[in-house]
Amino acid sequence: MADFIVKKAVSDWAHRQKPKLSVSSETYKTINKQVEAILKAAAARTEANKRKTIMPHDI
Repeated sequence: MADFIVKKAVSDWAHRQKPKLSVSSETYKTINKQVEAILKAAAARTEANKRKTIMPHDI
């Protein structure tokens, strides 16, 4: 599976929350799986509409 997220960006976001949060290593894997599922669904919609470019409304 490809890494679709930047772990440092997720970690930095969590640290800026009140209260400061941490992110487990399993969370990164779950986020990546969710992003992959979103992209697969968007790709399917794109192909169904006979296009080759994923557009915002495909997501």
